[in-house]
Amino acid sequence: PSVSRHRRVPVGPDIMFVRRLSCQVATVSLLVHTHALRMPFARGSTVRMAASNAATLPKQETGISALLDAQPEADGRGTLVAVLDTGCDLAAAGLQETSDGRPKYVDFIDCTGGGDIDTSKKVKPAEDGTLEGLSGRTLKLGGWAEGVDEFRLGALRLYGLGSMPTSVLRRLKEERKAAFVMQHQAAVSAVQRELDGLADGAPKEAKRDLELRLEQYDAMMDGYTDHGPLLDVLLWRQQPSGVWQAVIDVDGEGD
Repeated sequence: PSVSRHRRVPVGPDIMFVRRLSCQVATVSLLVHTHALRMPFARGSTVRMAASNAATLPKQETGISALLDAQPEADGRGTLVAVLDTGCDLAAAGLQETSDGRPKYVDFIDCTGGGDIDTSKKVKPAEDGTLEGLSGRTLKLGGWAEGVDEFRLGALRLYGLGSMPTSVLRRLKEERKAAFVMQHQAAVSAVQRELDGLADGAPKEAKRDLELRLEQYDAMMDGYTDHGPLLDVLLWRQQPSGVWQAVIDVDGEGD
């Protein structure tokens, strides 16, 4: 019982950008059902959150285990919960799917105005259903783009949104740096093998060229800076309703 990740969301002067809901929807839903069925807390019990799993409700102490034994489907299904929060990790395993197989996230509302995107540039799609985004990537439009003759382009740095939880930002940066280091090491190894394979009588220019490449690779690692993924944004007016729609290339792959 929460809401789904949508890549395409309605936007306009009367509709807010979609962004986030709370990470504790399941907990709130269980509390709602517990209260509705008048399941009391165990007398004399103290409700504590485990330090290692602070987002988990103590089911035994709150009577939820007894509730689920008596009512197996009283797990929050069918309940829509909205929570004002600073955001949560959308990639968390426990927030992907409800107990009845539906997406947990339905909508994300940004009431701050932060992350607003300049979409003043207008373009027309090519005949093959593609266009070039502000990132320079070729964007492949899907069936939702049929009949649209003009798009507005925008782009945003993921790190510049300002609302990403610190834990998510740290994890994302670690993963991106690990991927960079892997590619960097592969490139350095390839050049080093080529350098080691030079014959004794090889031209000095060839050896110096490889040594310079290794120096450049070292400089790249020393000066490593991650500015974050650049995501393309497309905006268009849906016809005949006239409602503005937006799509974000969240994977950065142009599809």
